[in-house]
Amino acid sequence: MTEFLQLVISGLMLGCIYALIAMGFVIVFKATNVVNFAHASIVMLGAFLVAKWHQSLGFFGAAAAAAVACALAAAVLDFLFVRPLRIKARGEGLYCPLDQFDVSVAPDKPAQLTESRVDPADAQRWAFKDIFAGDRYAATVAVEKNFSRLVLWEFIEGNATA
Repeated sequence: MTEFLQLVISGLMLGCIYALIAMGFVIVFKATNVVNFAHASIVMLGAFLVAKWHQSLGFFGAAAAAAVACALAAAVLDFLFVRPLRIKARGEGLYCPLDQFDVSVAPDKPAQLTESRVDPADAQRWAFKDIFAGDRYAATVAVEKNFSRLVLWEFIEGNATA
């Protein structure tokens, strides 16, 4: 009976940890509208820093210093990675939202702008250059036609050729 009780308590504790992790995901998603799995890495960074600094700073000093370091790391990650994704997810920073134009990228045809619901003249505004991405893959780059120069590099076994 004691072993059963230990297993029940251990299972409840593990379930509570999973619930805290899930709540962290929900809070981050609700606050940013971006699925961000980096907060687990920030928590691991904090645990590592506490383990590394607890001899010299004591536990509470190490926990406080790790909290500050993790807050700075999270702010840097948000500024460099999450914020640009959030801007793109809302369609800000783009010429137009992604659901306002159609591009055809088929392996047997050159890429082309098939429809623009923003400006019908956009088909003449953009130029497309196919990129070889391997068998069964299609890739292209789009630039404005008044773009002065476009150079595509092909990397083959460590050598770059234009």
